[in-house]
Amino acid sequence: MKSDPYDEKEPAEVGSYRIATCARQDMRTGASLSFILGDHLGSTSSIVNASGQEVARSLYKAWGETRFTSGALPTKYTYTGQYSNVSDFGLMYYNARWYDPYLTQFSQPDTFIPDLNNPQDWNRYFYARNNPIKYVDPSGHKACVDFDEYGGCIRDPYWTPGGLLGGHGNGRDDEDDLNGNSEDILIRIGNGTCDTKCQQVAMSLGLVATTLDFIAMGLNMTFALVVDVSAFVAPQAYLPLLAQYQSLSIIPNSIGSAGGSLWILQGFVTGESYVGLNITDEQISFSGAMAQDTAASILFDGSGWLIREPTFASLVNAGGVAYDMGRNPFSPSEPLIPSLIQPNLSVATNFVTGTISISGGLFPASSNITISTTLPFP
Repeated sequence: MKSDPYDEKEPAEVGSYRIATCARQDMRTGASLSFILGDHLGSTSSIVNASGQEVARSLYKAWGETRFTSGALPTKYTYTGQYSNVSDFGLMYYNARWYDPYLTQFSQPDTFIPDLNNPQDWNRYFYARNNPIKYVDPSGHKACVDFDEYGGCIRDPYWTPGGLLGGHGNGRDDEDDLNGNSEDILIRIGNGTCDTKCQQVAMSLGLVATTLDFIAMGLNMTFALVVDVSAFVAPQAYLPLLAQYQSLSIIPNSIGSAGGSLWILQGFVTGESYVGLNITDEQISFSGAMAQDTAASILFDGSGWLIREPTFASLVNAGGVAYDMGRNPFSPSEPLIPSLIQPNLSVATNFVTGTISISGGLFPASSNITISTTLPFP
C-alpha cells in the first residue's frame, strides 16, 4: 500500500489484483480475466468478463448502503473503493477509521480538524462533510473533491494536517483557488487554536470572572445575614427587608452575570465554544459547541435571577464559586474539576441529496456519544 493515502494517481496493488478509485481495472480469477467498472465516486459498480458481458453488479445508496446487487462481487472493495466488512460487522475501513454506512458517520472521531474554517469539519464524526454525492474520503481524515484522469483523489498541495488536535493547519478550503479565494460563505466565531498568549488571556478572564462571582456571593451572604437575623430579632421587619432584598438583588445578580459573560468569552477565546455557518450552492450547514465553563456559568447565574430569597441565592453563589475554584483559575492547565462536557450541535441541509442531517451530543468530540439523524426535506 502507498504511504500517502491522498496520492492515488496510480492504482495500488492489493492482493492478487489491482484496485483504486478509477473507472476501469482488471483482475484475474484463475485463468479468467475480469474488469472492475466504477461509478463517479470510485465505487465498484459492475464486473464484466473479457467478452464485455456483465457478470456482477452492485449499486449503492448515497451514504454507502447497498441498494441493489446481482451476481457475486469478486472483491471486498466496494463503496468509494474502500474495503468493506459490512457483511461481517457492519463497518467499512477507510485507512484511518471505520465508517458505518447505516449511521452515515465514522465510528471514531477524527484525530484532527482538517479545515478550521468549515463548520462541517468541526464534527469529527461526519463523513465527507455530509455531502457523499460530491465528496469522498479515501484517507479517513479529509474530504476530497478533485480527481485526476484515473479517477483518483488529487491531494491539495496547500493543505497540511492540523487544527485543534493535530498542530496548526492552514485552514484552506478544498475548493479555494491558488490565491485562497472561495465562493463559499464561511462564518466562524471561536478561536481555532490556543497558543501561550491565548492561554494567558483565558487565565486573566477566568481570574476576573471568579473575583466577580466572589463579590456576588459576598453581597448575597450579607443580605441573607441581615434578613435571617431580623426574623429572630425583629420579626416585624423580616418581610419588609425581604421585599427590599428582592429589589436590591439586581446588584449581586448583575455582578454574577458579568462574571458569567467573562466565562462565555473565555470559551470562545480558547475555542471550546464556537459557532460556525457554511453556505454553498449545495448545502447550508451550522455547527456549534459550548464550553463546560460556559454551561456552568449559565446554570449558576441564571438560577440567581430566579431565586428571590437571599439564603438560597447565597448557596447558589457558593456552588458557582466552588466550581470556579475547582477549575483552578490560577493554573487552568491543572484543574481539580476536569472538562467533562461540551454540548454540541451540527445541522446540515443538503440540496443535492434533499436531506437534513442533525447531529449532537453532550461530550467533547474525543469522547462524544453522538445522537444523529437524517431527515428528508419537509
